[in-house]
Amino acid sequence: MNELVSWGLFLLVNGLAIKSSYSAAAFLNRSDRSFALSALTTGVIYLATITATLIVLGTIFHAMDRTTVAAVSAAISVIMIVVFRRKRRPFYSEIAHAWTVLRRESDLFLYVLFAIFVLQAIVLIVKVVLLPPHIWDVFYYHLTPAVEWFQRGQIPLTLDVPAENMNRVPLGGAVLSYWFFIFFGDDFLVNLPQTLWAFLLVPVVYLFGRLGGVGRAWAIKFAILAFFIPFVLMQAITCKDHLALTASFLAGLIMLCLYLRSQDSRMLVSAGIAFGLMLGYKKAAPAFLAVALVLFLIVLWINRKRVFAHGRRLQGLAVAAVIGLVSTFLTSGFWYYRGLLSGHAGGAILPPQQGVASDAASAAAAAGAHAQGRFSLDALVYNVKAFFGRALDIHGAYTADLIGVSGFGPQFTAFGLIALLAAVILLFRRREYRRPELLMVLTALALFVAFLFANYNANANSYRILVFLPVLMIGYAGILLWRLRFLQDRLAGAVVNVAMLVCVVWSMVAVLPPPQTNPMQFKAYLTAPKSYQSSGTYTAWFSMLRPDFYRVLAAMPVEEPVGIVSPPLFNKLFRKGQYETWSYPYYDRNWRRHLVYFKDRDVLDCNPANLMCKPTPALKDKLAAKGIHLVSTCPTNRCVELADPDFYELAPGFYYFRGVQQ
Repeated sequence: MNELVSWGLFLLVNGLAIKSSYSAAAFLNRSDRSFALSALTTGVIYLATITATLIVLGTIFHAMDRTTVAAVSAAISVIMIVVFRRKRRPFYSEIAHAWTVLRRESDLFLYVLFAIFVLQAIVLIVKVVLLPPHIWDVFYYHLTPAVEWFQRGQIPLTLDVPAENMNRVPLGGAVLSYWFFIFFGDDFLVNLPQTLWAFLLVPVVYLFGRLGGVGRAWAIKFAILAFFIPFVLMQAITCKDHLALTASFLAGLIMLCLYLRSQDSRMLVSAGIAFGLMLGYKKAAPAFLAVALVLFLIVLWINRKRVFAHGRRLQGLAVAAVIGLVSTFLTSGFWYYRGLLSGHAGGAILPPQQGVASDAASAAAAAGAHAQGRFSLDALVYNVKAFFGRALDIHGAYTADLIGVSGFGPQFTAFGLIALLAAVILLFRRREYRRPELLMVLTALALFVAFLFANYNANANSYRILVFLPVLMIGYAGILLWRLRFLQDRLAGAVVNVAMLVCVVWSMVAVLPPPQTNPMQFKAYLTAPKSYQSSGTYTAWFSMLRPDFYRVLAAMPVEEPVGIVSPPLFNKLFRKGQYETWSYPYYDRNWRRHLVYFKDRDVLDCNPANLMCKPTPALKDKLAAKGIHLVSTCPTNRCVELADPDFYELAPGFYYFRGVQQ
């Protein structure tokens, strides 16, 4: 019965939120009634509304329980529906019209690709529902803040956790994961926000193609091709935020392009909402926004006579810009305000100078980073040499962190690389700057050049931040092929269709088994009681390397807190030590278990030679004072051994402390 109520509340509140977002989108898109733009704007407003609602409730009112969240969100939705009641269009008729247009195209390959897209969408949703969070970045800092907020009932300025990175980065992704947790009190939907962002990439690429003059059928096919980029499919079932960064960034960019075409200042409001979401996802987001806005102003100046043919348009631009700034502040301003107050402002804006070395070459580049600043010629040389091998995905298999590969897939090799070369050449054609879609191409090229010079990117898994490049270049390939009339030619079009189909099917099959999961235990996992279905009992990191630990942990009452001992010494003992504690696998799927961290230097006396440690009296006193029985000495996936009769070993690295008075 409780589950039925939860589903009813979830569907009601989210239905109202989507309906109100659709009404607002109808108001903002009065100059363009395409279904793709309506779907994109609705999705962006929906995600922005729930993000702003949770941030305000968590930071100002300290009320993040299900009842409050549902009531406030429903009230906001009703107000929006009333305000925009005269602007909205019938939702079902718009879908019916889009379906009619699709059927009229009479393109067999379009129907096949669309059917595969629908199948892949179902597969992604099934993976989200069935699989637990399974990427180590998620264990580290993507989801742990959401758990802490749930247990505290608020979003504090800082969290007292070993992973200090949580206090230095925007956590907009964790906010969305919280939304999809709170209605059920269960983490089975926490990966869904990234899936939604993956879906929103489709209308972005479609609108990009249509802006460049591509026919409807081909624009849809290139949009689907971009959706099947392996990186997109891989991150669509995680809580990582590179995909959200890319999709929100490109959504804002396409709105700017549509403004250049239509001079409708409402597009700038939509762009501001999308960019506001983007700023809440990664430390690199402000740099993305700065590049986009500078290039937008340049293109705007080049086209000033056409754009500002009427004086009132300049006034509309100013008003829309102010509204966009307000929406940006509501969705992401808190993270930068928090950085200023907590002393982490620099970390919230720029990535660290030093790269994360994974081989000898990147180690040298990373060392150069520390000595030379954020950009250097050494990094350029390393990144240019590595580009083609990485972009073609020839150095290894797809893994969760894409070590040594890009995840761009064969579609980037077949279409994106040629478009990238053509984009560089076309920069020297003056008339190209009159095309509104060129803003997206210019921005992609500028960010790509900055990427090549950045020392921080001279490492083996840096291409996750670069996924905007294949998405845009695949869409741009469609525009160029259409201009050259390749797509209109029957033979050339057939070749392109076959190439698309091969790329889509290959990508779908290549990422079907989720990285870092354990397919051999899938049946046992699904048939186990829900209390045993967690990251620790299924993810390959643990089910293969530390199965005893998480089987024992799952059997412990969730009311029993776990003390995680993680002194600074662990930074020397382990490659990934105290500062990157994997917290999330310790939680149950209902987020009821509490974690207490013991990070002081005086908690353990260790022998680095054999990883044998003796608990100090200070640690015992702290454990006893907090009533903690369960103790872990594993910051990540390696542990130290405790030599003390008061600590009974339940599993390697997991102990029962006998010193607590009952």
